[in-house]
Amino acid sequence: MTSLRLWSTDDEARMWLVCLPSGGGSAHGFRSWSGGLPATLGMAALELPGHGSRAMERPARNAGELVAALAADLAPLLSWPVIFFGHSMGAILALDVTRALRASHGWRPSALVVAASSPPDKFPAAAVPLSDNELAVMLRGWNGTSDELFADSAYLAEILATLRADLELMTARVHRDEAPLDCPIHVYLGSDDATVNVEAAVTG
Repeated sequence: MTSLRLWSTDDEARMWLVCLPSGGGSAHGFRSWSGGLPATLGMAALELPGHGSRAMERPARNAGELVAALAADLAPLLSWPVIFFGHSMGAILALDVTRALRASHGWRPSALVVAASSPPDKFPAAAVPLSDNELAVMLRGWNGTSDELFADSAYLAEILATLRADLELMTARVHRDEAPLDCPIHVYLGSDDATVNVEAAVTG
């Protein structure tokens, strides 16, 4: 199944914003963004296997294979200008997909926008496997999940399994130094975000 999810029609789009979610997240989280964008800016996202509408698939275990698949799925949009946005884990994947498309197509996005992420060579790799309790504490510390959802045992078990798979994926990812990207890069950080090495991100 393709990872590409289009949250806008291409009738009026002159450029596309392609988003990659954070660990445990889904492409559906970006669907509402289309309502706040001009019609000329198409809204799209990439759904990872084991997430959201692809929940029945086995989660990715090899970051290189995942990046190659994501890059291939983007082929329908490569004739338009594209802005990549990645959040946390999605920021690292957005970088890797950009590099893959440069290598395979000589292509670059109009811009790469990343948020809530340390540099790729300093991206924090959790000691895995983590217990459900440790994962729940980590998830609660991100302040993005309501108490009502934490109280839902079925939901919590599902999201913890997805998050564990994502952490294992990123822990196994092999960082490679490559030539700098030939596109604008915008980095957004929260000064109180305990999950990000802000000093490394600024100096790296």
